[in-house]
Amino acid sequence: MIESKERLFGPSSRNSIMYASRVTGVFRCLLATTLLAACRVSMASCENGHPGVQKEFRDSKVVFVGSVISSKNVSSPDDPSGVDYTIYSLKVERPFKGKTERVVKVSSENTTSRFPMDTGKSYLVFLYNYGDGYFVDNCGNSGEELESKSAIEEIEHLRASGSTVRK
Repeated sequence: MIESKERLFGPSSRNSIMYASRVTGVFRCLLATTLLAACRVSMASCENGHPGVQKEFRDSKVVFVGSVISSKNVSSPDDPSGVDYTIYSLKVERPFKGKTERVVKVSSENTTSRFPMDTGKSYLVFLYNYGDGYFVDNCGNSGEELESKSAIEEIEHLRASGSTVRK
């Protein structure tokens, strides 16, 4: 039977099929390993999980809805991409917690925990102290204003009730 297949497909076709099967198996294994590693990196960047709105509101220094009026990439010769971090300037539109200037500077490091923002868009931000400025925890509840309606409603409810600590 093998001889007849070799006559039809040539002597190397059997080896080619076996080789292709092995390559496909190796490719699948590499793909699975890569996806698993990506999931672990994703989970590692949020080691403490995702806090609820109430907890993050209580733990953060400043909370507001504001629009990004500018951004500036800060370069570093040590960073392979050339960008070490980005400084965003946000105009405070709806303050919920903390005292700030009308324009707040927020740093976002060029790492897996960065919180990228687009100029002209409005964001709900929960800010934490970072040197002389602030940063956003990308594992938290900060996000575009339009996608953060339920978080904003919860914050307004917390403020109205005077309760920011879970009982």
